[in-house]
Amino acid sequence: MAQRTTNNPPFGWKFNGDVVDDITELYGNLPTYKKYVALITQSGTNAPTAEVLENTLGFTPTFSYDGVGSYIIESPNSNFTVSKTVTMMTASGASSMEIASIDADEIFIISRDHSGTATNGLMSKMPIEIIVYD
Repeated sequence: MAQRTTNNPPFGWKFNGDVVDDITELYGNLPTYKKYVALITQSGTNAPTAEVLENTLGFTPTFSYDGVGSYIIESPNSNFTVSKTVTMMTASGASSMEIASIDADEIFIISRDHSGTATNGLMSKMPIEIIVYD
């Protein structure tokens, strides 16, 4: 490997005024996490289905129907670490979505129509992201 100097290093290789000898010096202190990104669809009294875009969780979350407008995402081995799990979901149109990580086993989703009534069938390729930090 060619020796790098501080005189004219390639763009992006300088770190804290020192020469970067290894790419891990640049990325070694980044937060580590696992994430699940999907597009969720639900109709009738069926459990939501997921079109998975990315999954580095190490398991596949299970979706279930809990009642009108209420759904559960389950982890098989308490993998949704309390205080280290971040959930995000985007509502569209005349609906609203509430998503909350309740414990290490379950995440709850509630879908509501424009009047605030819990309603089925409002999710059609609705984006969801679950991030679990180490």
